[in-house]
Amino acid sequence: MLLAHLVIPNFTSHVACIYTKDMVFACSTGTRRVTMPQERISFETQGDHIIGAGSCAYLPVFFTRKSGLLAVVPRESVSVLPEDVEDSLFSSLAGASNQATSVEPSSRAETIPHDDKTKLLKAAFLQFCRKDIVGAQCMVDSLFSALTDLEADNELDQAVTQISMDLVDDYPASDPRWAESVPDEASGLSNTSLILLHQLEDKMKAHSFFLDFLHQVGLFDRLSTCQVRGSAMATHLLLCEHAEKLSAAIVLKNHHTKLPALINSAILLALNKRMCSVPHNLTPADVYFREVSQMDIIFECLIDKEETDLQSTMMDSIEWANIVVDVNTILKDMLHAACQYRQNKASLYKRESIEKEPEYLPWTASSSNRTVIIRQHTIILKKVYAQADSRLRSDLIEQLVALLNYFLDDYVTQLKSVDRPTDQERYSILETEYAQKRSELLSPLCKLNIYFNRRCQIKNLKSNFKYRFSRHGFIPIISRSANVLKGLENPCHITAETIWNCHRPTSLQGTCVLMTIALVQLAML
Repeated sequence: MLLAHLVIPNFTSHVACIYTKDMVFACSTGTRRVTMPQERISFETQGDHIIGAGSCAYLPVFFTRKSGLLAVVPRESVSVLPEDVEDSLFSSLAGASNQATSVEPSSRAETIPHDDKTKLLKAAFLQFCRKDIVGAQCMVDSLFSALTDLEADNELDQAVTQISMDLVDDYPASDPRWAESVPDEASGLSNTSLILLHQLEDKMKAHSFFLDFLHQVGLFDRLSTCQVRGSAMATHLLLCEHAEKLSAAIVLKNHHTKLPALINSAILLALNKRMCSVPHNLTPADVYFREVSQMDIIFECLIDKEETDLQSTMMDSIEWANIVVDVNTILKDMLHAACQYRQNKASLYKRESIEKEPEYLPWTASSSNRTVIIRQHTIILKKVYAQADSRLRSDLIEQLVALLNYFLDDYVTQLKSVDRPTDQERYSILETEYAQKRSELLSPLCKLNIYFNRRCQIKNLKSNFKYRFSRHGFIPIISRSANVLKGLENPCHITAETIWNCHRPTSLQGTCVLMTIALVQLAML
């Protein structure tokens, strides 16, 4: 009887070794569809034999009589990409061939037309993910060796933009339910997981690898601009936008399990607006979460659903106002996830180049998304607030303040992108619009006699206004206003309405005084 032993270096490993005293047989565990080549390693002809075996650093290690310690490393590198992402990327390079994943990326690249730089860049990305850094770099150098003209610059930006879009809008082609719905020309990066959350998380992983690839091969700092929503946008900011939308989509999917009726209704509205049909073997959520780049349409659909429910539900019903709280929670959490990613990962998307970039309008501040916040502001203050009890009023205002914070913060981001001597006219126009919107949105809160207390700690008052005031030399005004308030017997008793009447912020100076009063009150609470 032949005595054999099994070595699996790690519980997640897809490579295993079966060994006897004289031989090692390396094979796949079968946990991946992409199988590794089987190989037999004999020690008998060398007069050697195996004494024992184990694992170290996720590699199978063998202790032999003559050779000492030996590690078995597969000749074919394993991609760091999620398996189905790599599988689908290969398919996009290979056409309909089912054997696409058995061919090395460098070999597959030889069959791609030389003028198809998007597919060639995909092939280089695949090599990078299989740890063939040198091969990936050589392919990139041959593709974009000398970006000296506008056409070459455009080709790079177009290729990078397309691949990034393919990542976030991937067709889950290997999910059997999608088999009949994937177009022949789809060049996505698929995910077989039936759980939408896992599909979104795998897309985020693939995006991170793609970003790392662009940095490592020296393409990131060569990026210029692309067309987004009818305007020019820095390509590196579009890459960040894709990740922000993935972050927001993951949050929405988590809410989907808690509020299925609300979100399913909003998803149906979103698909109808986009004129997307739902195949019989898929759910509306499958179709909606597949195309992440268009996911923000859900914002206006949530408001549409909310308005419909408010009209059809009895005002004295518990559910009447809860729909507003639920919609606020979803919007707030999605915006928070997107903005937090933008802030926390900013260094990954920062270019060293100092060339002038187009005005930056974040997707969270698009005209449709700004309209959503304004509509919700009106619904809360004109329809719901007066009918709510004190506890619900407090919750609604706290949520509204959070939404306004994101609204105003995006304006400041936009302002900063044109804060340069050559764009002073555009800066002044945008600054006037910003001040007008800020006044329109904050004044109704003041007229409700709401105190500027801890529930109104809008970050915009602390950081965004500080940016505005320091730029225009208004710091002395803050100091003088603070000194006046300190002399009052109880500045905390000054209501926001009184402040508004005394210091109507039609200018930055007036708003400066208003902010100072609010901050002094906060400090004394």
